[in-house]
Amino acid sequence: DAIEALADGAGGWVVTSNIWQYNKLNRGSITVRVPAEKLDAFLDDVHALANEVTSQSVSGEDVTEEYVDLEAQLTNLEATAARVRNFLDEAKNVEEALAVNQELSRLEGDIERITGRMQYLERSAHYSSVSIEVTRRAPRRPAMSVGCRSPWVAMNVSMGAFVA
Repeated sequence: DAIEALADGAGGWVVTSNIWQYNKLNRGSITVRVPAEKLDAFLDDVHALANEVTSQSVSGEDVTEEYVDLEAQLTNLEATAARVRNFLDEAKNVEEALAVNQELSRLEGDIERITGRMQYLERSAHYSSVSIEVTRRAPRRPAMSVGCRSPWVAMNVSMGAFVA
Protein backbone atom coordinates (compact mmCIF):
# COMPACT_ATOMS: atom_id res chain seq x y z
CA ASP A 1 0.00 0.00 0.00
CA ALA A 2 2.84 2.37 0.86
CA ILE A 3 4.61 1.74 -2.45
CA GLU A 4 1.34 2.25 -4.32
CA ALA A 5 0.87 5.57 -2.50
CA LEU A 6 4.43 6.64 -3.40
CA ALA A 7 3.85 5.80 -7.07
CA ASP A 8 0.55 7.68 -7.05
CA GLY A 9 2.18 10.67 -5.36
CA ALA A 10 4.86 10.72 -8.06
CA GLY A 11 2.22 10.77 -10.80
CA GLY A 12 2.54 7.06 -11.58
CA TRP A 13 0.38 3.97 -11.27
CA VAL A 14 0.45 0.28 -10.35
CA VAL A 15 0.88 -2.11 -13.27
CA THR A 16 0.73 -5.39 -11.30
CA SER A 17 0.58 -6.38 -7.65
CA ASN A 18 0.80 -9.84 -6.04
CA ILE A 19 0.85 -11.08 -2.45
CA TRP A 20 1.63 -14.65 -1.34
CA GLN A 21 3.11 -16.67 1.49
CA TYR A 22 6.27 -18.76 1.13
CA ASN A 23 7.99 -20.61 3.97
CA LYS A 24 5.67 -18.90 6.44
CA LEU A 25 6.86 -15.48 5.26
CA ASN A 26 4.52 -12.94 3.73
CA ARG A 27 5.89 -11.88 0.36
CA GLY A 28 4.76 -9.49 -2.31
CA SER A 29 5.72 -8.02 -5.62
CA ILE A 30 4.58 -4.84 -7.27
CA THR A 31 5.41 -3.23 -10.58
CA VAL A 32 4.74 0.47 -10.96
CA ARG A 33 5.29 3.10 -13.63
CA VAL A 34 6.58 6.48 -12.50
CA PRO A 35 7.57 9.56 -14.49
CA ALA A 36 11.20 9.14 -15.57
CA GLU A 37 12.20 12.49 -14.11
CA LYS A 38 10.94 11.35 -10.67
CA LEU A 39 12.59 7.90 -10.71
CA ASP A 40 15.50 8.73 -8.38
CA ALA A 41 13.26 10.41 -5.78
CA PHE A 42 10.80 7.49 -5.97
CA LEU A 43 13.59 4.96 -5.40
CA ASP A 44 14.87 6.99 -2.44
CA ASP A 45 11.37 6.98 -0.94
CA VAL A 46 11.05 3.21 -1.42
CA HIS A 47 14.45 2.68 0.22
CA ALA A 48 13.28 4.77 3.18
CA LEU A 49 10.39 2.31 3.70
CA ALA A 50 12.66 -0.74 3.81
CA ASN A 51 14.46 -2.23 6.79
CA GLU A 52 16.97 -3.74 4.39
CA VAL A 53 17.52 -3.58 0.64
CA THR A 54 19.06 -6.84 -0.54
CA SER A 55 19.49 -5.92 -4.20
CA GLN A 56 18.68 -3.25 -6.74
CA SER A 57 19.02 -3.26 -10.49
CA VAL A 58 18.30 -0.33 -12.79
CA SER A 59 18.37 -0.64 -16.55
CA GLY A 60 17.27 1.35 -19.53
CA GLU A 61 16.54 0.76 -23.16
CA ASP A 62 17.24 3.20 -25.96
CA VAL A 63 14.36 3.03 -28.43
CA THR A 64 15.60 5.87 -30.64
CA GLU A 65 16.65 3.56 -33.46
CA GLU A 66 13.32 1.75 -33.48
CA TYR A 67 11.41 5.03 -33.39
CA VAL A 68 13.39 6.52 -36.31
CA ASP A 69 12.88 3.30 -38.29
CA LEU A 70 9.14 3.43 -37.62
CA GLU A 71 9.04 7.08 -38.71
CA ALA A 72 10.62 6.15 -42.05
CA GLN A 73 8.21 3.24 -42.51
CA LEU A 74 5.27 5.49 -41.71
CA THR A 75 6.37 8.13 -44.23
CA ASN A 76 6.70 5.47 -46.94
CA LEU A 77 3.36 3.86 -46.12
CA GLU A 78 1.53 7.20 -46.15
CA ALA A 79 3.05 8.08 -49.54
CA THR A 80 2.10 4.67 -50.93
CA ALA A 81 -1.44 4.99 -49.56
CA ALA A 82 -1.81 8.39 -51.26
CA ARG A 83 -0.74 6.86 -54.61
CA VAL A 84 -3.14 3.93 -54.14
CA ARG A 85 -6.01 6.37 -53.46
CA ASN A 86 -5.28 7.91 -56.86
CA PHE A 87 -5.53 4.44 -58.42
CA LEU A 88 -8.94 4.06 -56.79
CA ASP A 89 -10.14 7.17 -58.65
CA GLU A 90 -8.81 5.70 -61.91
CA ALA A 91 -10.38 2.23 -61.51
CA LYS A 92 -12.37 1.27 -64.59
CA ASN A 93 -14.59 -1.40 -63.09
CA VAL A 94 -15.76 -2.84 -59.78
CA GLU A 95 -13.09 -5.57 -59.70
CA GLU A 96 -10.26 -3.03 -60.05
CA ALA A 97 -11.86 -0.80 -57.42
CA LEU A 98 -12.19 -3.72 -54.99
CA ALA A 99 -8.56 -4.80 -55.52
CA VAL A 100 -7.30 -1.24 -55.00
CA ASN A 101 -9.54 -0.80 -51.96
CA GLN A 102 -8.23 -4.05 -50.45
CA GLU A 103 -4.63 -2.85 -50.86
CA LEU A 104 -5.57 0.53 -49.39
CA SER A 105 -7.14 -1.18 -46.36
CA ARG A 106 -3.96 -3.22 -45.81
CA LEU A 107 -1.81 -0.08 -46.00
CA GLU A 108 -4.07 1.82 -43.60
CA GLY A 109 -3.89 -1.10 -41.15
CA ASP A 110 -0.08 -1.00 -41.32
CA ILE A 111 -0.17 2.79 -40.81
CA GLU A 112 -2.37 2.38 -37.70
CA ARG A 113 -0.11 -0.37 -36.28
CA ILE A 114 3.04 1.75 -36.74
CA THR A 115 1.37 4.88 -35.39
CA GLY A 116 0.23 2.92 -32.31
CA ARG A 117 3.72 1.54 -31.72
CA MET A 118 5.22 5.04 -32.04
CA GLN A 119 2.72 6.41 -29.52
CA TYR A 120 3.55 3.56 -27.13
CA LEU A 121 7.28 4.30 -27.44
CA GLU A 122 6.67 8.02 -26.84
CA ARG A 123 4.64 7.30 -23.67
CA SER A 124 7.12 4.67 -22.48
CA ALA A 125 10.03 7.06 -22.84
CA HIS A 126 8.38 9.37 -20.30
CA TYR A 127 7.85 6.67 -17.65
CA SER A 128 10.11 4.22 -15.85
CA SER A 129 8.95 0.75 -14.92
CA VAL A 130 9.95 -0.34 -11.41
CA SER A 131 9.48 -3.89 -10.10
CA ILE A 132 9.82 -4.40 -6.36
CA GLU A 133 9.73 -7.57 -4.25
CA VAL A 134 9.16 -7.34 -0.53
CA THR A 135 9.33 -9.85 2.31
CA ARG A 136 7.90 -9.28 5.74
CA ARG A 137 10.11 -10.89 8.34
CA ALA A 138 8.47 -13.33 10.72
CA PRO A 139 7.66 -11.65 14.03
CA ARG A 140 10.01 -12.52 16.85
CA ARG A 141 8.54 -14.76 19.50
CA PRO A 142 8.86 -13.63 23.09
CA ALA A 143 11.53 -15.52 24.98
CA MET A 144 10.24 -18.02 27.52
CA SER A 145 11.93 -18.64 30.80
CA VAL A 146 14.12 -21.71 31.06
CA GLY A 147 11.60 -23.76 33.02
CA CYS A 148 8.64 -22.78 30.83
CA ARG A 149 7.51 -25.26 28.18
CA SER A 150 4.18 -23.73 27.31
CA PRO A 151 3.34 -20.25 26.06
CA TRP A 152 0.28 -20.28 28.36
CA VAL A 153 2.43 -20.97 31.38
CA ALA A 154 4.80 -18.20 30.31
CA MET A 155 1.87 -15.82 29.94
CA ASN A 156 0.44 -16.79 33.35
CA VAL A 157 3.83 -16.34 34.98
CA SER A 158 4.18 -12.97 33.28
CA MET A 159 0.70 -11.89 34.27
CA GLY A 160 1.32 -13.01 37.85
CA ALA A 161 4.50 -10.96 37.97
CA PHE A 162 2.60 -8.00 36.56
CA VAL A 163 -0.18 -8.20 39.14
CA ALA A 164 2.09 -8.83 42.12
